[in-house]
Amino acid sequence: VSWPASDGIIVESGTLRISNLRLVLTGGRDCAIVRAKGASSRVELSGCTLRCQSATSDASPYPKRVAACIVARQGAQVNLDGCHLSALSSLCRGVTCFTGGSLLGERCSFEECGSSAVWCDGIGAIATLRVCSISGCGGYGACYASNGGQLQLHGVKQQYNAHGYGMMALHD
Repeated sequence: VSWPASDGIIVESGTLRISNLRLVLTGGRDCAIVRAKGASSRVELSGCTLRCQSATSDASPYPKRVAACIVARQGAQVNLDGCHLSALSSLCRGVTCFTGGSLLGERCSFEECGSSAVWCDGIGAIATLRVCSISGCGGYGACYASNGGQLQLHGVKQQYNAHGYGMMALHD
């Protein structure tokens, strides 16, 4: 399934489950294939391939516009199992969790993300990766936590990431 940047999937309540589907999003500066928001929002993807391409040019550590395959915030939960994510633009991320958003990724691969594969920003933002691989990602680290965001990495392999950063934590 492929569509322009203005039309991503938005989950504000309930559960979205997708298996074995290829999702591609192109264009736009503030775009995401899936946006999950709110404590009653849950996204479960299994065996999916997600590819995001964005025209964003904001290279700051805290961009005003966020381009990512998946964005979770305000209590939303995202579970990925056996998924492949790539964010081919220079400032696009694999997954972004903002205050209260969470990610559990198991047996996933993140490749060629122009920015970080995973970014957690704010209190309560947490990403847990188990037996995942990260390759060819850039930004402020293959995995990046800021302003109280948390990363939990178990059996994660990272290689060939820009700037030589594996994991970076800034400001708390």
